[in-house]
Amino acid sequence: NNNNNNIKEKIIFLKSKESVIQRFEMIDESVMNNEIEIDKLKKMVSTFKFNNNLMKSISESVNENEKQNSFMKVTKKNDVPTIVKFDPNFCSENLKLNINCDNVTKVGSNLGFNAAVLGDVANPSSFTIIINRDPSGYYSQMVGLAPRSDFKTNEKNYTTCGWYLYCESGSLYSQDGDKNREYYENQIKGGDVIEVRYNMELKTIQFIINEIDRGIAFENVNSKNLDLYPAAEFYREGQGITIKATKKETEDDWAM
Repeated sequence: NNNNNNIKEKIIFLKSKESVIQRFEMIDESVMNNEIEIDKLKKMVSTFKFNNNLMKSISESVNENEKQNSFMKVTKKNDVPTIVKFDPNFCSENLKLNINCDNVTKVGSNLGFNAAVLGDVANPSSFTIIINRDPSGYYSQMVGLAPRSDFKTNEKNYTTCGWYLYCESGSLYSQDGDKNREYYENQIKGGDVIEVRYNMELKTIQFIINEIDRGIAFENVNSKNLDLYPAAEFYREGQGITIKATKKETEDDWAM
């Protein structure tokens, strides 16, 4: 009986041991499976991160390209200067044009606003005037914009046709009734540079004098929606100006 009991105990022990071993094997297999699953998850996370970073990089690249395309559109519109000259067909016989038609000087000894000229480009958003040096020290010329209709090359226009800045006093004149209206406190003299800006949509004109924005000079201009051209007229012999294009950056740089 004792032997039988011992045998039974051994059998129970062996079965118990086998069960424990099986359990350990199951646990080990489960752990291995979990490790495999964890490894798969890690790979999935890694792939997701890679794809996410790739998509982010692609998105950033697309956004940058869109910005670049937008910038190119703006610079194509605004950064390429329009060539501006004086028009020989709208130039007084009392003025002398150079061969390039970008410099004009009054000739003859008669005083008075009897010498005027227009540019050859309609509705320029911007153009630049450089004042020629005058030994007399007087700079009684007008610069601005005017329509061709009613413009008289051998008579004064500054109160009847156009919008002007008077260089001698820095005041404003126009066909809308402006006469000696205060704008710029100093005389504009030889070597000074005036940029004339025309916003056709907002109907405003402003002047940049020696790279300093002097603000809006005229509002609600050109109510008849006529084409406006660069315009100038001169009072005294020897007075002259040079006209050239203005290179701009973007519309954001404009105050208008």
